[in-house]
Amino acid sequence: MSDGGNDILIIKRHGGHEEEHHGGAWKIAFADFMTAMMAFFLVLWIVNSTNKETRTVIARYFNPVKLEDLSRSKKGIRDDKEKNVAGDASGPGSDKGEGGTAAPAPPPGTAQRNAAESEAALIANPSESLDAIVARDEKAKRENARADGFANPFAPSRQEASRQEPSREASSAQTIAPSAPSAPAERTQPTSKSAAEKLANDIMNATRSERGEHSGPHIQAQATSEGVLISLMDDAAFSMFAIGSAQPDAKVIALVGKIAEKLKTQSGAVVVRGHTDARPFRSPHYDNWRLSSMRAQMVFYMLTRAGLDEARIERVEGYGARKPRNVGDPFAAENRRIEILLRMEKP
Repeated sequence: MSDGGNDILIIKRHGGHEEEHHGGAWKIAFADFMTAMMAFFLVLWIVNSTNKETRTVIARYFNPVKLEDLSRSKKGIRDDKEKNVAGDASGPGSDKGEGGTAAPAPPPGTAQRNAAESEAALIANPSESLDAIVARDEKAKRENARADGFANPFAPSRQEASRQEPSREASSAQTIAPSAPSAPAERTQPTSKSAAEKLANDIMNATRSERGEHSGPHIQAQATSEGVLISLMDDAAFSMFAIGSAQPDAKVIALVGKIAEKLKTQSGAVVVRGHTDARPFRSPHYDNWRLSSMRAQMVFYMLTRAGLDEARIERVEGYGARKPRNVGDPFAAENRRIEILLRMEKP
């Protein structure tokens, strides 16, 4: 303002003067901190909700570099000597994992030793071995179900399941054991070809759920001049038994159990036959003849485990590669098969 020609400058000061602006660097630091905390809790969640195999797959996805040395570490001067003396554990399919990829090499001699012990236990206690195979399969299914979808480990339903898990494990033997037989059902005997064809269709329908759309053995049931012939066959993607072994897959045990349920409603003798393909095979336990016989013997134990009367099984036969299903290709997968024959009484 002006006072008599003199300019007067008026300055107004406010007590609450704003602080100098420092920028948004603190916001970036805070965002980084929150991201790190979220990643930390995500890691804790994954560790608590998955098994070791799933965690390994996740770790390898984010870091394809080899994270661990799966081979045995050297502990002394004898290790090199054991490596030279132990012998080669390779064999048909032994150096390939699932999907044809190379599997990590086990300690020298371990594969041979484990296979021999497993096969010896299978021969000595076939019934207990079948129970153990089913138990392992059920346990693997439960673990996969828990790991699937990375379910919240702190959810009430999951906590309740974890509390009930020990009781299920303790009763696994009762779960896999065949139930006590009830009153014997009235048996019928297919005395005509039409009746045999009807039984064959019933068996195919009864096993449809076990076969499903997933990998598993091919099954065919048909009426023949001898009776109802049920054939279980390998394919290129599924083997009913371990390579060079009589150890069956859990799916085969379940499938034979369904067949036994149908056979229990029918009268007549049962014959079990084993077949291999034409590839020559020899191991400390088997050749083609003994392998086909032992696999047929294991199906005998599967049938009786499911409740079929042992007295009804007339014969257990092994044919090796002498009766191929596919004559034009002796090495075809369908030549590796098990046949269950229900004899048809003559009218």
